[in-house]
Amino acid sequence: MADQLASRMWTRLTEPPQDVDHVIINMDIFNGPARAEKFEQDFPPATSSDAQVERGHAEATWEGDDDATEEKISKKMPKTIGTEKEEQWIWRVHTSVRQHEKEAYEPKLVSIGPLHLGKTRLLPMDDIKSRYVRHLLNRSPNNNIKNYAKVMRSCEGLARKMYACNKLDRLSKVDFVVMLITDGCFLIEYFLRKFFDETLDTEGLVGVGWGFSHLRRDVLLLENQIPFFVLVKLFDNTHIPNKGTTQDSQPTLMKIVLNFLRFKNIPHYMLPKANEVHHLLHLYYLCMSPAPPRDKPDLREVDSITSRLLRPWNKAIWSPIPLAFYGLLYLLLFYEWRPWRRRRDQPYRQETVPCATELDWAGVKFKRRVSQNHEFDSYLNVSFSEGTLEMPFFPVGQSTSSLLRNCIALEQCRPRLGNHFTGYAIFMHNIITTASDASILRKYGIIESMLGSDKKVAKMFSSLLKGTHLTYRQYYAIDELTKRVKEHCEAPQHRWRAKVVSAFFRSPWAPVTVIAALFGFLISIAQLVLAIARRSS
Repeated sequence: MADQLASRMWTRLTEPPQDVDHVIINMDIFNGPARAEKFEQDFPPATSSDAQVERGHAEATWEGDDDATEEKISKKMPKTIGTEKEEQWIWRVHTSVRQHEKEAYEPKLVSIGPLHLGKTRLLPMDDIKSRYVRHLLNRSPNNNIKNYAKVMRSCEGLARKMYACNKLDRLSKVDFVVMLITDGCFLIEYFLRKFFDETLDTEGLVGVGWGFSHLRRDVLLLENQIPFFVLVKLFDNTHIPNKGTTQDSQPTLMKIVLNFLRFKNIPHYMLPKANEVHHLLHLYYLCMSPAPPRDKPDLREVDSITSRLLRPWNKAIWSPIPLAFYGLLYLLLFYEWRPWRRRRDQPYRQETVPCATELDWAGVKFKRRVSQNHEFDSYLNVSFSEGTLEMPFFPVGQSTSSLLRNCIALEQCRPRLGNHFTGYAIFMHNIITTASDASILRKYGIIESMLGSDKKVAKMFSSLLKGTHLTYRQYYAIDELTKRVKEHCEAPQHRWRAKVVSAFFRSPWAPVTVIAALFGFLISIAQLVLAIARRSS
């Protein structure tokens, strides 16, 4: 019985959509002959006699229909303002953003939800999805397709409100419920197989070399989501035989999903609750966001007035050797009033953080952050203290650009959510502008590139924010990290050091030149001393 119902459900899912009969005007909301006929009854086409009606008579007729017009407009207006937008959590990416890298927002293997349903290139996965639904039902005799259908029918209206798309009217209630059951059961079964390390079913993809390699990427696309409460309700009505004796081996929805997303050793205060999650991308966002712990105070360094005044003069300046060395070279070689030297452009940008190469010249130390007690540490947790920039490990792969772009798109569509990924993208765009910048971070073990070259890494970070139409100050100019990095680089001793390094240590012959210049300067001083001694004698 279950197989018959599952087969019927799948048949409805894979049926091609009905042709839309556009009558009079081409609008998606009139998607059927019945609605078209009703539209014709309400607004009949003009006849030849109607075209000859005098203007005064037409105005008089219009004045008599004011009440009817007001009633029609009132029906179209929402009863409450802002309520629907607050419920919407799944959007289509804006055209201005999509046009720069369209492939980053579209699935390559599987469609989840209604926005990409029925696309030809994604049809090979349909048979796999229906097979996974049957496997989930066969895990226990208590699993019944009727229970799934009953639960999904009760939340069908709420699930529709999650989508900020006007074309969902094309899907009937039956088709929408079938889509929710199929995609939700497919995801749960796939998560369970990853959790229990079971064999994945890829027989339907024979000849397709990539198998399931793109699935994790696809389920984290903003447009490729189903509401998380759909997964919760389906999982609550699914009986899963216990395959382990320990408590850790007992599957819960949050456990199997976090295992799929590769979140391990997350502290309990960072774990989001199921009722706070709206979809899988939102869950990934909540786990990665560097929000303050829920049961710990937000500890931040509070600088006194004295420390702010003395910050440019840190301990390094009191060392006599660097003070004499950098000060002497600055006065002799870099003072800007010297007429025989061409004035150099300032190596630091005023509104952004300097790139990694310039930070290295200014004496900033790069350090890979190591989490305590092997706990999970988000790569967004970048910190700067006492001239050291600490950054967690960040692997850069083929799907990294797509993941970051979709998280940024989520922030752009939901401004109240935060700007963690947007700020991180701005920061990385600033410090990685060339291949040499990426090489510095790779040398310190902060990033690991699987793109083939450092140039591709720099290009990826430079293109993340194209089309977002944001200003850096709106998101990052007041951030404490940016302030500290800029204050460190703008300190006089660090500016001198950066100029020395940038001018004399770019090539292997630069140290020889500096030594020769110092040797010549010492000889000149010695000759001057000898000349004064001879005159005095």
